[in-house]
Formats: sequence, C-alpha cells, structure tokens
Amino acid sequence: MERSCSPVFAVLALLILSSFSALFTVEELPIPDLEESQSDGIVLSTAPRNSHSSVDISAWRIGDKWVYETTFDVAGLIASANISGASVNTLTGETDVEVEDVIFMDLEGIQTLAYQVKSEGDFSTGNNGAYLEGYNGRVDMEYEAYDLIRVSDLATIYSNFSVDVEFLPLNLGFLAQDVGLVQISNYYEPPNEGYDFPMIMGDTWNNSYYSETNISGESDYFDLDGYNTSGNGTTTHQITQQGNPSNSTKSIQYTGCGTSLKINAWNESGDPDGFRWYCPAARSYAWNSFVESSLGMQIDWLLKEYDPIDSQGSNIASSPGIRMTVLDVNPQFDRVRPDADLAVWANYSSNMGQTPATNKNLQLRWEVDSEIQSLTTRFNGSAWSTFNVGDSDDNSTTIEDVGSHGVIVWDPVAKFVGVSTVVLDPDVTAIDLVARTDNVVVERIRDGISVNVQPNSINTIPGDELKFTMLVQNRGTETSPATDVEVSSPDGSSSRVGVPSLTPMESLSFVANWTVSVNQAIGNISLTFEVDPDENITEDGNRSNNIATITIFVGRIPLANVTVLDGFLTHENATVNASMSYDPDGGDVTCDFHIDENEDGISDITRGEDDCILEWTWNDDGEYLVSFTIYDDEGDTAMANTTVTVLNRAPWLNLSAPANVTAESQITIDASDSGDLDSHNEPVSISWPDVVCNEGLTQPTCTFSPDVEGEMTVTAVVRDEDNSTRTAMISFIVLNRPPQLAAVELWMNGSLVEGDWMVYEDETVQLIATGNDTLLDLDSLFYHWIIDVDVNPDEMVTTYGPSSTTDAMWTTAGEHRIQVELFDDDGASGGMENRTITVINIPPVVPAIEPPLPIAEDQDVSLSGGATDTASDADNLILCWDLYPETNTDDNGSADDDCDIEGKLLVHNFAKKGNYTVVFHATDDDGDSTSTNVTITVVNKAPTAILTGATDLSDGLTLVEGESYAFYGFLSEDTPSDSDELWMWWDNDCLDSDGDGQASGDIDVEDVNATFEFPTPSTCVITLHVEDTDGGQSTTNVTVTVEAMPITEAFFGSISQPTTLVGILIVILSLLLVFMLVRGRSPTSPFDADKDWSSEPTPGLMSQATGVGVYDPLDVAMGELSAQLPSGLPPAGLPPADQPMAGQPLADQTLAGLATTIEPPLSAYGAAPTTAAAPATIAAPTPLPFTALAPAPSPAAQPAPVIPAPVSEPVKTPEPTLSDLSAPPVPASGLPAGWSLEQWKFYGANWLEQQGATSQPSTTDDSSALDDDLDF
Repeated sequence: MERSCSPVFAVLALLILSSFSALFTVEELPIPDLEESQSDGIVLSTAPRNSHSSVDISAWRIGDKWVYETTFDVAGLIASANISGASVNTLTGETDVEVEDVIFMDLEGIQTLAYQVKSEGDFSTGNNGAYLEGYNGRVDMEYEAYDLIRVSDLATIYSNFSVDVEFLPLNLGFLAQDVGLVQISNYYEPPNEGYDFPMIMGDTWNNSYYSETNISGESDYFDLDGYNTSGNGTTTHQITQQGNPSNSTKSIQYTGCGTSLKINAWNESGDPDGFRWYCPAARSYAWNSFVESSLGMQIDWLLKEYDPIDSQGSNIASSPGIRMTVLDVNPQFDRVRPDADLAVWANYSSNMGQTPATNKNLQLRWEVDSEIQSLTTRFNGSAWSTFNVGDSDDNSTTIEDVGSHGVIVWDPVAKFVGVSTVVLDPDVTAIDLVARTDNVVVERIRDGISVNVQPNSINTIPGDELKFTMLVQNRGTETSPATDVEVSSPDGSSSRVGVPSLTPMESLSFVANWTVSVNQAIGNISLTFEVDPDENITEDGNRSNNIATITIFVGRIPLANVTVLDGFLTHENATVNASMSYDPDGGDVTCDFHIDENEDGISDITRGEDDCILEWTWNDDGEYLVSFTIYDDEGDTAMANTTVTVLNRAPWLNLSAPANVTAESQITIDASDSGDLDSHNEPVSISWPDVVCNEGLTQPTCTFSPDVEGEMTVTAVVRDEDNSTRTAMISFIVLNRPPQLAAVELWMNGSLVEGDWMVYEDETVQLIATGNDTLLDLDSLFYHWIIDVDVNPDEMVTTYGPSSTTDAMWTTAGEHRIQVELFDDDGASGGMENRTITVINIPPVVPAIEPPLPIAEDQDVSLSGGATDTASDADNLILCWDLYPETNTDDNGSADDDCDIEGKLLVHNFAKKGNYTVVFHATDDDGDSTSTNVTITVVNKAPTAILTGATDLSDGLTLVEGESYAFYGFLSEDTPSDSDELWMWWDNDCLDSDGDGQASGDIDVEDVNATFEFPTPSTCVITLHVEDTDGGQSTTNVTVTVEAMPITEAFFGSISQPTTLVGILIVILSLLLVFMLVRGRSPTSPFDADKDWSSEPTPGLMSQATGVGVYDPLDVAMGELSAQLPSGLPPAGLPPADQPMAGQPLADQTLAGLATTIEPPLSAYGAAPTTAAAPATIAAPTPLPFTALAPAPSPAAQPAPVIPAPVSEPVKTPEPTLSDLSAPPVPASGLPAGWSLEQWKFYGANWLEQQGATSQPSTTDDSSALDDDLDF
C-alpha cells in the first residue's frame, strides 16, 4: 500500500509548506542584513507551543480497509509517446485497499513479519473524455496492486501493480480497443523506508537502497521496451508540514486527519520525488502522490474512508474509534543508548482494553537482531521481558541517532500485532538542548512562486525571499530550563529570542525571514542559530549540538544563448542549439526544451537535453514556438523562447497494380501507399485524370475496366492540405479477353425450350448461342456449330456476330449431340458446349380405307392404301398388306403385321365367300408402324350352266331315231375356285335311270359331258344341272326332237354304227397314208416340222367320277387331218414350221398379230360388275383360254369317245384359260377347212381379221365338214 518515491516513481506535485506554530513571537529583535540596516535584516518569530509533535507507528489488522479517491493523469504518457492529436482527460475512480494477511518473509536471512495488502479500482475519463485516432470516446482503466509492507516500520519490501487501459470510440462498449496493459513491479533491498518513526516536524532522513523495476505489457500506442531499471538509489525525506492534508486545489474527504505530517521526498539529483501525508488517526497515509517518471504517469490517492476491523465507535469518514482487542507494546524507554538492555511490557486486553487477555502465548520480536522471545500474559493481561537492543542502524540515516527500530509483540494465533519504536541514540543525557540543523525547513519565494528546498543545499540569487523554519529541541530525558536562542545574520550581527522550558523531546519552532540583496555577491554565506548561547544550563550533557550553521549559496541565474538551424522539411531534424548558454556563478548548465507540436503556441512536450542541443522533427509545416529552460548546478533557471520554421513536405504517392489484366475486366490501381507525412489530420486527396473510377475521383483506389488491348498507362495525382502535389504513373498490359459462351438455347415455334431438349423428326428448330466478349471484339465473334456430332462430325455451320442463330432439323430418331464452340477474332476459344437433344419419331399416318362393295368369289378386288409421314421418312415407308391378320405368317412380331403383299395397291381375290379383314400398315425406318383394317365381303357366284354340242342347239336339236348325240357341259361357268368342284349331272326325261317310273329328275349322267342315244322317235328334254360347293345352282336344257328314220337311210343306217364307222375310217386313213407316201410331202409345209402338233383335251372340265379331263370328240375324230389347211398355207400369224413350240408365247402372253383380251371395266370400287348368270344354250362352244400348247393326240392312239355311264359324283369343270376367254366364237359356217378347235382358239381372231368377216355361232354339225375334208 505504501508507495516509494524512487527514481522510477517520480511524484509531480508542488510542495507547499505551512508555517509551524511557534511558542511565541519576537518581533522586537531585528537581525540586520549584510548590506542593509539591521531593521531590514532577518526577522524572527515564534509559533504556538506544540506538545504533540512526535508521531509513532500504528499497528494494522487483517481486514482493515481504506477507500481512496483516485486520479490517474496519463497526459504525460500520451505526450512522451509522441502521439500527435491524441488527448486523454484525467481518469477518476476509487481504490479499495485491504490488509489481506500477515506473513513471514526472509530478508537477508532475517525472518520478518510483513503485511500483505491488496489494492484495486476501476477508473474512467467519462464519456468523450478522450480523443484517439480521430474519434471521441471514453477511456476505461482497471487497476490492481499487491504490496508487502514490513510490520516493524511500514517500509516497502515489494510492490506490483497493473494498469489495463481501453478506449471506447463513440463511448460504445462493443467498439472497445485495447490501449495498453502495463505491469510494474518494484523490489527494494533493504526495504524502502518512507517513514522514520517516531516522526516530528522537520525530521529529515536519507534512504539508500538497491531497487529493481520491471515494466511489461503491450500497447498499440507506445513501446514499453527499455523501461526496466535496476541500481542503487538514495532518497531524501523531510517532514515539511503538519496539519490537514490539502493543497491549493484539493483536499481529502476524510475529516479525522488534522495532525497529519507531510513527507516530501527528493531524489539523489535533488529533484522532487513525490510526497505523502501520514495520518495517525487513519494509521496510514491520507494522501499519496507519485509519478512514474519514465512513463509520464501520475497517480494520486486521497483518503475518503477508513474502516478498521474490530473497532468500536468508528466512523468510516472521520474517526477510527477504539479497537475492541488491544495489544499495546510499551518499552521502558523510547530512546536508549546502543547495546543497552531494554525492558518491554505487552498489555493484551479485550472490550476496549477493559478485559485482560490472560495466558496468551505471544512473541516478542526485535527483528533487526533476530531477537525472538516467547511471552505469556498473566492474570492482568500483561507480559514483560528484557532484551539487548544492539547497535544496528535502520538504513534511514540521521545526524542524531544510530537507528530507530520497531519492537513487535505478535499473537501467532489471532495474527494480531502490537508495535512501538525504539530509537538508538548514543548521546542520551538528562538534558540535551539541540539546535536542529537537519530540521531546518527552507521555503524560497522567487517571482511569486514558493518552493521548498533541501535543507542541506540552499541556493539563492539576489532578490529571493527566504523563510527559515528552525527548531530547538530538548532531546534529554528531563525537562530543560528556560533559555535563549541567538540567530546570527550573514554579516555577523545577531539577534535573540527566548526559549521556555522544554519537556523531553519537546521542540520549539521559530521563523526567520530574509531577502537576498540584489547586490549580493556570488558565493556562500551562512546563517547560524544557537540555543543557550550563554551556556547558562550547566546540566546540558551535549553542548556540541547547541549551535546550527546554515550555509546559503548566492549565485546568479544562467544566461541563455540559442541559435536555430531551421528551414528543413517536415520530418527532418531541425536543431535548436542552446549549448552556448552558461552560468555566471560557474558550473555546468542543462536545458529543458518545451516544444509546441501543433502550432498553437502552447508547449506540448518537454524534452531534457544535458548538452542543451535539441534536434526535433515536426509533422506539419509552420512556425513553431520552442521554449527552453536552462538549469545550473544550484537549480537556478532561466527561460527563453525561439521560433522554428518548418517547410511543407510534398506528399508521396506509390502506385501498385497487377502486371496485366484482361480487357474489360476490372483492374484496381492502388494509391493507398500515399500520404503526407505532415498531414495527419487531413488525409491527402487522390485524383485520377485519365480514367473514370468506380470509387469516384478522389479515392485512394481506382477500379475501372480497360477495353483497349495493349499497354496502358494510368496517372494519379496526390494533393496535401497545403495544395502541394505529386504525380505518379503506372503501366500495365491489357490482355485479350477470351470470349465466353454464355448460353446455348433451343427455341421452338418462338418459345424457349426449358429442361430436356426434345423435338420431332423433321421439325425445324432454332439453336441460339450467346457469347460475351469485350465491346470491340463482340461483333467479330464467330460460332462453329456441329448439329449432329456423332453422325456427321464434319458438317459444320459457322455464324458471325455477338450471338448465333441457326436452324436445325434431325431426320432420325434418338439422341443426338449438338456441339457449339465460340471464338473471337484472335482465335481464342470461348468454350465448347455439348448439348443432347432427343429426336422423337413421328409414326406414319394411315388414312382409313373405305370398304369395297361385295365381290364374288375369285373376283379381283383392288384396294389402294396410302400413308403420310415426315419428309425424311416418307420415301422410306414400307407399305404392306396383311391378308391373314389372324395368322402370324412370318413368325415375327404380331399376327397382324405380316407383309403378305408389299405396296400400296392390293389386287386380290378370295376363293370362298365370307367376310375377310385385311390390314394395311405402313412402317417407317424407325420401326414405328401404323395400320388400318378394311373388311371385304365375298359373296358366292352361282354357276352358269352352258350346254353345247357339235351343232348349234339354240333352236333345239332334231335327230333321227337311232342316232346318239354328245352334249357338252364343259363350257359351264363359275369362279375358278369353284370350277374344280362343280357338280354336273344330266337328266334325260326320256330315260328313267333310277327305275322309279319318273323319267324326269333323274341323275342320268354325272359328268361334264353326256352322250345319249335316241332309239325311238320322241321329244326329249336334256337338262344340264350345275351346282357349286356353296349350293349355288344353274340348269339349262335343250329339246331333242327324234324323228323317224326315212326308209333310204334305214338301209344305210348300219353304217352309222360305231364299229362300222371305225372300220371305214381305218380304211380311209390307210389309203390316205399310202397316197402321201407315194406323192411325197412338200418340205416347206408348215406342218412337217412337228407331226405331234395338235389339239389337247380341254382343260378345266373334269369328271367328278374320274378326275380325268374330257376330250372333245370332234378334235379326236379330226386327228392329224385337221392340221392340213385348204390353201396349203398356215393362217397369218402362225409360227414358222421350224420354230419349236417351246418358243411360242405362253397362255398369259399376247400373240403377235392376234387380238388382245379386253377385260371388263372395274366398278368404282375396283370390282367388275356382277350380274346373275342366266342359264344359256350355245349352238357352238366358245373357245376358252389355255395355259400352254400341246400336240394333238394321234388318231391311232385315241379311241373313239364313249359316253360314260352315269355316275353320282359331280363333274369338276376345269378353270377356263386366257385363250378360252379371248377366242372368238366359231363361225356359223363352221371351222375353216382343216382347222381344229384348238387352232381356232389361238388363231381364229386372226383368221376372221383376214377374211374381213364376223363369226357367227354355228348350229350345224361339224361332221359334214369332216366328211368333206376326207373326200378324196
């Protein structure tokens, strides 16, 4: 708790001494001045008698508390740190001090009791009490300290305190910034005695010690390095004032300290080192002030409250009261000779001293000599012992004693202490009057300013007013008689004042005032005062200390001489040289320079220079006042002023920027490395004359986007508050900026396609790509499109401009990859993008087919199907007809997707009646198929019965009895499918075949042809019945009139018998053969080439019974004779005789020179008109088409036709050939001479064309022609 006044802690306080009350005043005894009349010399006066001038130590208890009003002045700290523009008001708050413990320490091998004291407090400048870094705000500080104080004399062993300073800009806590955290520790060896008990007015003592001061911490505002110190030091203390602690500006709040003693301190250089007021009632200091001179920080503690533990009647603001438990230490003498034995009593009691504490085990501690004794209190609470005091000094040197030490009585259980001071004085006598040289208090008044000076070094100059407070003391053990004191002036004259009797240690103070003459010579003068100058008190045991001599040096103030080396720029050293200053009374001089930092004419910083040469730099240009104080060895001072001119320094500017930047990309030119060393409060302004900056025109950075490729230079201009400018330039390269492919889009029908891309085949869409580039390159961009990378990677489309639009279409379904790449005119790629598009196939469209009208069996129906599709698929459609949708004929796919007929046209017929569904389907190249069904109704066509014979039967047939006649049904008509399955049977109503008595309705012959004999005259109806498998029927008949044979013919009737006729024919043929062999055959005969060329049986008509084709009897009868033509030439159009039949046209080919077959016209639905076939009787058979030519059978090989017996099976009529259908009817006159019916089928039309005639059906029997041909 006690603060030393070491060189590390310098207290900057003005020492003001109050006059001590004298016992009496002697105004009548003038002391003449050296050069003036006696009445103008020293004036003596006495003060009222003070019987309580001695103050001894008080003991502390654990739990004692003090509260101090505290101020921290850090202005010097800010100034010493050269923080320009910063200011901090004094921080105020309260410090709480408490004794926490009593502990043992080892000091140089001596066990020592010490108090452990803690101090703490929070302090603040208040809102807007500080200005730092351009902001008003508040500075808050936390203070905490620990001290170890020796119990025996309250000397400081060790002290440590920390200061944590924060700055709150704008008074806002969340913006708090650490200003600094400082920790200071001090260690003293031996302990630093700030007190020298017992103390009386005027006491003077010196402390010599070794100290270590360590300063640590951190701060953004000042550097703490280099402040640690250690070394030996000496401090001089003097009690200069007694009374209530105060000065001209403040006083303490605690009101119980009216008898306090003010202790001033000076360092070994004679400079003030702080002060403290000791208050006996508060048992500690009432005001402690010190300065940490190395940091320029001053702290003052002023007592506000004292709260003693275990006290009755205390008032924290004014009175300590009385301890409830009292432990008093009463030595037999308070002053003894060294090495004397001393008796000590300890009185231990409670209840404010009313109740003795018996049987308490205590310790008597004389720690200076390690004397420790055990004591036990008796019934009255007292304990007594003796010890030898020894001769140890106390390290607080005085001229009148060896030392003063505290004797301690210690209760180790309760940790209570009692302490009293014993002074070791080798000159103790019964009466000892002393003129106290060391207790002279000298107050000097110069130019109206009063200061206390060291009593052992009094320096003055002419004109100074000196006030001497001198003490006469009885240091004996008995009361001294009354006597006089004589004061001798510097010129040797003297003056006396009476001194009353004084009790032991009582003193008398008196004051002498003297003004130094303006003509006083330089040198030492002396003033003496002597008590009992006439030596009337014979009992005075020591007369050597009855006289005191005060030496005064009269000098002169030093003279100032200064030269200034200025005209320098800011931040350059200007020199103020006062080294030519000197002290007229001799000795060296030192200087303090008081520097105006902000051109306001007020000193901001004081700088001491032993050589009186100041080198200083200013931050701003201007005229600055520098005041300086010159000090001589005597502490005399002289002050002078001078002006320093500082020139403006131009601002600096350094630009930085990237070495290159891409065109139209932002680049930032940084001019933050700029400023003005002499312009802290006004930042420099930056201008950018060449470019337009995003930040504006006056900011330290300039961001813009160059658009011209190549090297570019930017200029910046910095201007300070004095309008001084500096220009800087920086160059960089503007690189080509590759383009950027920003977007690739698909547009369809004017709308943007979002999400996955899907289009239809052959659908035209727009691909749009957009790129970014510099403005100059934008129009020169070009895009490479590959619409189908995986299919046609070499097909590229290139477009130019800021954006690209190209039409695209895909003809095949599936996923396709689109690729686009962007380039600028430098060939730099802006990126490639691949997009996938799904092409959806459009199936073909097949219109419905209108069902045709019903058709007949085997009648061709023509259906035309159609399909539409996209253009790319239209030419590749596969059109098919599935004739059997119920059957999967190709074993692939479904049953109704077969391709039985390919093509859009279907010509087809159906053999059986019914409803037939055909499927028309169209399939594109992606396999998608669409179909439509059409139903065809097939109706059965009833057969047409056609009855023919060798003669025309249209008017019936007349025969002669006994004749037979062959009836032909092979010309009966039906569809080809039914032709092979026709059932044909004959009914001759003149013949009762089944013997049922009914000749009509019998199935007389079941065959294609039938030959009936008519043996008797009669009229017979021959009916041909034709029926197909579907039950369709048709009948036709012919009436045969059988006449009676004439008589002449009856004779020859036998010739007509078959056997006779055959025989005749054999004979005739034999004769004809002989004739031909004899005559020979023309080599050019067209019939010689192939003797086998002849007719063949009519195809298509078959017996239901045998399935064998039926021969035409006429053709058989004609044999080879029918091959000879009357004209000897073949009809026009016949093939040459030497051409083999294999080379002749087939049945489905048109013969050259012959009429072609004309097909019946189709109906609107493609079907031939259908009419019900009426049964008809044809006189001559109509030739039917045939499939191939075959040679006619030889007559010798062909037997005569025999009418087969009736059978029950139906006759199957062969399907007519193309030649059958296209042959003209046989002329009414019969076949041309030598022609067979088969020849007529093929060449009849040609023959009719040559003859220019139209054939009419023949109704005559061909036998007459045959007979004619056989006529030799």
